[in-house]
Order: sequence, then C-alpha cells, then structure tokens
Amino acid sequence: MNDGVKKFFGWLLMIIGGLFALLTGGCGLILIGASANANVAGIFLMITGIPCLVGCGLFVWEISLVLKKMIKLITITRTSNVYLIDGKCDEW
Repeated sequence: MNDGVKKFFGWLLMIIGGLFALLTGGCGLILIGASANANVAGIFLMITGIPCLVGCGLFVWEISLVLKKMIKLITITRTSNVYLIDGKCDEW
C-alpha cells in the first residue's frame, strides 16, 4: 500500500476515533446530568461509556503510531561519517 494512503487512513481513523469519543462522551454527560435517578445514570454511563472508551482507544492508538513515525523520521544515526536519515544515506 502506498505511504500516502496509509497516512490518509491513519489520520482518518484518528479523526473518527476522536469524534466518536467526543460525541458519545458528551451525549453521555448530558444524559447523566439530565437524569435524576442514580440507576438510570448508571445505565446511561454503561451505554455511552463503552463506545467513548473505544473512541479514546482508537484515537490514542493512532496518535502513538503517528508520533512513532515522526520520531523515526527525526532520528539520525551516525555511522562512520555517513548519516542515515529515513533509510537514505547522506555523506557528512
């Protein structure tokens, strides 16, 4: 798969995960705040909390993949006056 396609789907999944977490978490908070009964609030928390955790997990997972790739691009390895930057060899 092309690197641009991977990057696009990575960012797309990160945005979807963030929106999923934000919208389900926000909806859950509104429903819990509107309910006067503690049992109903617990049910709302179960129904909206699990998708919110899934969205947070997806967002954090994609952020870690993006940051790992960025750190890999920044890392410079020096071996005998030759610097390896992103797998390409540059003479110093």
